[in-house]
Amino acid sequence: MQEKTNIFIMQPDSSKIKIGEIYLTKTGAERIKIESTENETIDNFNKKVAGFIKKDDGIFNNELHFIFSDDMVGMIFHIMRWRRCTGYLVIQKSHKGTRYLAYLHDKIKHSSTAFGTTCDLVNFKDIKEGYKKELPKLKEKLKRAEELLLLKDSINNISNKFDDSFGI
Repeated sequence: MQEKTNIFIMQPDSSKIKIGEIYLTKTGAERIKIESTENETIDNFNKKVAGFIKKDDGIFNNELHFIFSDDMVGMIFHIMRWRRCTGYLVIQKSHKGTRYLAYLHDKIKHSSTAFGTTCDLVNFKDIKEGYKKELPKLKEKLKRAEELLLLKDSINNISNKFDDSFGI
């Protein structure tokens, strides 16, 4: 296992900004170190994304994962996998507006779509294509969530009204 792996955020020019690392302690435990942006909300958000990345088992990628930090809410909605890089597509919203982000992790994974692709080889075009490809699936999940909201009150009251409302 690698002793240290890096986490980056991709920029529109395909450059990467290192936001943190996951490293092994002498006891073998994985720890997260986040680069300070001098903005506590952003640092906390990045740490939570890094925590998700640390737990990623390399298999499952269809679950929506929500992240909250002060007024900022984000959602990891898709994971792109290569052999030597994993991309996490994130939509982030705060009082400053919406950002579409890609966090890249340089941990070597062995179940992949491209044999030797490293984070250096992943570019903005790849990420943009990932967003375009996943958008219809994300919209379908949104539609299902809206349908679920129609039953929100009924779900919240199930324990209070079950006996009176059960059956015909």
